[in-house]
Amino acid sequence: MGKYQSYYELLKDERWINKREEILQRDNYRCVPCTNKADDLPQLGKILHVHHLIYIKGAAPWEYNNDDLITVCDECHKFITVKIDSCTEIIRRICIDDDLSEQLEYLLKEL
Repeated sequence: MGKYQSYYELLKDERWINKREEILQRDNYRCVPCTNKADDLPQLGKILHVHHLIYIKGAAPWEYNNDDLITVCDECHKFITVKIDSCTEIIRRICIDDDLSEQLEYLLKEL
């Protein structure tokens, strides 16, 4: 059995490095949300990341479809992460609160 690798260690894998470069090239080395270019980022104190739009349990970072990956600057990445955490908390509350679940079902039917 292979040794466990942390997510950080997986990001050092050549397969991820190649996939990351492919996504950066596809997005023209620009943060998709704010459109800052890689060349402009050092002056702004930012760097580019490749963000996974979805997470699949047990999947290595490079095992995702390119459509599930997006280039973001570190500032936009933090913003996205905060929004995801907020949405996750809302979903968690809906799941455990019957009244909220019923209200949501009603609202969805009205749409």
